Amino acid sequence: MLRIGWGKPVGVVCLAVGLVLVGGIRVWAAEESGQTPKTGPIIGAPKPPEGMYYLPAPYWSLSRPEIQKELELLPDQVEKLKELSKRYWEQQQELYKGIDWAKMMAEERSAKWKELSERMQQQREEIRKEVEKILMPAQIAALKDIHFRQYASGYLWGPQIAEKIGLTEDQKTQLNKLRQEYQEKQMQLMRELIEKQLNVLTPEQKEKLKEEIQKWMRF
Repeated sequence: MLRIGWGKPVGVVCLAVGLVLVGGIRVWAAEESGQTPKTGPIIGAPKPPEGMYYLPAPYWSLSRPEIQKELELLPDQVEKLKELSKRYWEQQQELYKGIDWAKMMAEERSAKWKELSERMQQQREEIRKEVEKILMPAQIAALKDIHFRQYASGYLWGPQIAEKIGLTEDQKTQLNKLRQEYQEKQMQLMRELIEKQLNVLTPEQKEKLKEEIQKWMRF
């Protein structure tokens, strides 16, 4: 039976780290905003680190071991997803191969970006369909629930979402109180962690660490 739980907070998304690397972030930002890139040359997204999958939303999280465990993915499913990720990444690399936006006129860039956007959308849809053939319906439903629970807290911060779902003033007050309590607990845990870490060090190591931090902070 599938275990549908709250899961862990998303934290730093593994693929986001890759997208920050040279070139990848510009492609991602342009794709998300619908704007035509103005600089180049641009490559596709950087190759994912070992163990990370390069899959379109909402399936990027399938590389996370805790998600695989919660969905009870079979070894055969994991291998198929890895192969699909590799193929999708290679498709993306080929898509941007040899393109230098800086050497194009504005009209050329616009036309080229429209062409690429359509091809990217087609590729994403094809990969999503293949992922959905690998996963069982119950696993897809469970993944949707995991994502809902992971993103719900963040979305509730947005005034537009609050208005759309009809939050009352009393509910907003309760949510703000819960957030404040959570932040206070996080701060306390952080202080405890820092103290425990420093207790591992010798007095000499603490002094050296302090010197390095002060150099960086320019005290």
